[in-house]
Amino acid sequence: MLVSSTGGLLFVFNRNLASLIFVIIIIFGLFLIGKQIKKSVFYSSFLALFVVLALFVINFIYAINLQSLTQYSFFGVITFTTILTLVYFNNQVNKEGFINSLYFVLKLILFHSLFSFILYFIVKDHLDLLTSEYHDTETYNYLFYYSVKEGSIINFFGLDFHRNAGIFWEPGILQIYLNILLFLEVNVFKRNKRLLALIIIGILSTYSTTGLLLLMIQLIYFLKTESKKYIAIFLITLIAIPLYFFSSINFNEKIYGEREFSFQKRLFDLTQPFFIALERPITGIGLDIDQFQEVREEFYIT
Repeated sequence: MLVSSTGGLLFVFNRNLASLIFVIIIIFGLFLIGKQIKKSVFYSSFLALFVVLALFVINFIYAINLQSLTQYSFFGVITFTTILTLVYFNNQVNKEGFINSLYFVLKLILFHSLFSFILYFIVKDHLDLLTSEYHDTETYNYLFYYSVKEGSIINFFGLDFHRNAGIFWEPGILQIYLNILLFLEVNVFKRNKRLLALIIIGILSTYSTTGLLLLMIQLIYFLKTESKKYIAIFLITLIAIPLYFFSSINFNEKIYGEREFSFQKRLFDLTQPFFIALERPITGIGLDIDQFQEVREEFYIT
């Protein structure tokens, strides 16, 4: 539930119900801990909640436009859930238990995403459309999901691939977790060569520029520590060449090609909040997304 709450389709299509179930699970876990909750963890969490709520109130009162209480309530639930989650995991004596659980869940996500990626070529003509207010996707028997967003289909050497997003609403989230799994496998666990190969294939299947860069950094570190000097240079070069062309095609498409809008949108998402914060550093403009969309139009780069 923790991993899924960061962009999983379960929360995208069932936001309220999934969030409620997640809160109940966390509260039940805290109830089982009971008096074992550390005082330092409890007081620091209470202080964090108080500070965040105070910022919410200030932001709501001094917002430049009328704000939606519903959206503030939603952000409040997210904050409350996050703090409860931190209380639960910070109170665990055995930190390795959390790492082992995360490692197991990430492997399940990897295997599911790879199977989903391969299965697409077989079931692409037998998919059903799922729609919601914020996202649309196609599914095969509610087990495998394929986004219908523009740019989800990539033509690579004449063959159409569907960018792998696994159980998440977009491939960028999947690549983050697969890179975390790669880090755990290289630095914490047994460095299973077959599993490492599958993780690399999984990251490549997302066709994410950020994912490829993170993969390259981790591979260079791994090969540098595990191989002899000249062998490492050879292997790094061997891997870097195809990855360079693979990522450069993606990069050029985002800036000059059919996916130019995706690049521009991310650029605006990076720059507009920064300039808004410079103009209103203390109170901001509120947390209402609809109002934010109106205000951000004043800060377009031409």
